[in-house]
Amino acid sequence: MNAPATPKKVTLAARKTAKATKESGPLKLFDRDGLYLLVAVAGSKVWMLAYRFGDKQMTYKIGPYPQIDLDEARDLAHEKRQLLRAGINPRAADEQQKAKNIAAAESTLWATCEAWLEHREGSWALKTGKRARNFLERYVRDDLGKLPVGSVDAGMVFNLISDIAKGRTGKERRAAAPTSALAVRQMLGEVYRFAIGTGRASVNPVSMMKAGDAVKKPRTKNNRSLNPDQLKTLLIAIEGATLSVPVRAAVRLLFLTAVRTNELIGATWGEFDLDNALWTIVASRMKGRESHVVPLSTQAVALLRDLHKLTGKQEWVFPNARDASRHMGNTSLTSMFVRLGCTDEAWFRSHGARGTFSTWANENDFNRDWVEKQLAHVEKDSVRLAYNSARWLPQRRMMMQRWADTIDSLLAPQAQPQNDDAMHSQGALAQSAA
Repeated sequence: MNAPATPKKVTLAARKTAKATKESGPLKLFDRDGLYLLVAVAGSKVWMLAYRFGDKQMTYKIGPYPQIDLDEARDLAHEKRQLLRAGINPRAADEQQKAKNIAAAESTLWATCEAWLEHREGSWALKTGKRARNFLERYVRDDLGKLPVGSVDAGMVFNLISDIAKGRTGKERRAAAPTSALAVRQMLGEVYRFAIGTGRASVNPVSMMKAGDAVKKPRTKNNRSLNPDQLKTLLIAIEGATLSVPVRAAVRLLFLTAVRTNELIGATWGEFDLDNALWTIVASRMKGRESHVVPLSTQAVALLRDLHKLTGKQEWVFPNARDASRHMGNTSLTSMFVRLGCTDEAWFRSHGARGTFSTWANENDFNRDWVEKQLAHVEKDSVRLAYNSARWLPQRRMMMQRWADTIDSLLAPQAQPQNDDAMHSQGALAQSAA
């Protein structure tokens, strides 16, 4: 009988030069205690450990050669043999560790943020959801987001919010830094409430600090409502200012419809039924996630028909001046009010048109339900909400026509100032506000 072949040793020379062929099949270069180097026909070389577990002969892949040298392979094989002595299968231990790693990745703050964003999807306007994701990606994902959600403490949150507020992260516009910081704090607070509710965390570190601890709050400038004299002054200034046709139409429609700024500038021509004087804003664009029907006054319809001649071939009613594939930006209207001198005591912005209408309607004893419905304020009572959705369109149409006629009456007897004179007229607005 022939003597059995002597096992090939895993010498340095053998490790470097060993090759397997189709005729020979894979080669095994043995070391000791079950450790060997497997040389594949394709040319790869891998450290393997042969062992018995229970009644079965098994192998464990330690790693590739030459990335793992002989000494490291021996150390790793020793660790696996220690598991065997403790009655643990190295393969099972790897699976358990893999599961732990996956669980750890899913329990990070950023993973929780992702889960919260998904949970909130459909419950807020698309722009709100996009803004929340952008803020969290910008300020949380690459820093605190990598930590386990339960390990983030109040000090870490304080440092993050403070750095944002002071413009230290390099990711914010310095002028808006305090506002951005407050927004991130609010979002993280909601994320942690969600984390506690879903068992991901037991403590909300955001609730342990007040906003004022980390952020010097910017001066609040409310979107105040205007009395008739102030409104008259502003309308005259707007009429006399040099504005593009879309911007002039947009600000007029803000007052004539009392919709939110985002609802206005994001309007598409497909939402309008001018023959029936109706504007239906789809639910996805509404803050309350309910579609909103806006009755249009004769003045609003006439304005829109004129505007249709200019922008009617495009999707957006108010296209962006630089890129017609997007709608007008919020800054277009904000810049207009700034140019007209609406600063300091005369501060006024687009959202103030809603308050101005509301004040007028309530002072003229219009039914509160009509006013609230026109402003698209969502009722907490779902039964009452359904009830509102089916009523008051004729009444609201009458109310909005009266409002439009009131606006016209404020302008009709006046000789309109021009350009710079219009801006100077804002002095009266400031004085009446004092």
